[in-house]
Amino acid sequence: MRETAERIRKKKVLQGRLLKAALKLVAVCLVFVTAIFVSWSIFRIKTITVENYTIYSDEEIIQKVMTAKTDKLSILFWLRMQSEKEVKIPFVERIDLELVDRNTILLTAYNKLVTGCVKVMGGYMYFDKDGMVVECSSELIDKVPLITGLKFDQVVLYEMLKVQKDSLFDTILDLTRLVLKYELPVTEIAFQSNYEVILTCKGHRVLLGKQNSYEFAMGALSGIVASLKEGKYQLDMRNYRETNQNVVAKPLE
Repeated sequence: MRETAERIRKKKVLQGRLLKAALKLVAVCLVFVTAIFVSWSIFRIKTITVENYTIYSDEEIIQKVMTAKTDKLSILFWLRMQSEKEVKIPFVERIDLELVDRNTILLTAYNKLVTGCVKVMGGYMYFDKDGMVVECSSELIDKVPLITGLKFDQVVLYEMLKVQKDSLFDTILDLTRLVLKYELPVTEIAFQSNYEVILTCKGHRVLLGKQNSYEFAMGALSGIVASLKEGKYQLDMRNYRETNQNVVAKPLE
């Protein structure tokens, strides 16, 4: 009889402990659920503004940045972005995030400044204004001129371009710098066997030849292209100088 009563007592004690543990667990769950509900109500992102200086659309930037489930809460999204030291998005240098208020964020995306690219084994290697290869991609990006007609001794990511002739390296950088400076819609910079330069600009074929400086010709090119009638032309600017501003234009077949 005593053993039975002792067992009953121990059983009640155990049940009491289990009940307390269950109540604590329920309380913790309630606190957790309440915290989530309150956080969702207070910090849920309602508005995203994008200041975009990249090749991507605003929607693409948002999709590429907001990759975690917790990113829907502004404070957690901000904390995650602060902890990540670098942005792993092709052609994007950095993305700044500003908490405008608890429901509104501002994303500012900055492009890597690429001035040209070369094709290597079916892919494209992009370089900056100093000739440093900064990105690789399987796609040819708009508004970045493709350099053709040259053999490159070495094209390695995060290293300088190595061209068959040192002087050509300076010519490439000079031409790509001028394309950027004058905002020219050049899609290709082609070097011939004698290293004369031919541009493809808005579908027109522009013969630049071999010059000590291309500054004057490139500075005038935008206005010349804008003055053309309908159709595509070959523009001979090999002798275009301050003292000779004649351009021979022939329709392309």
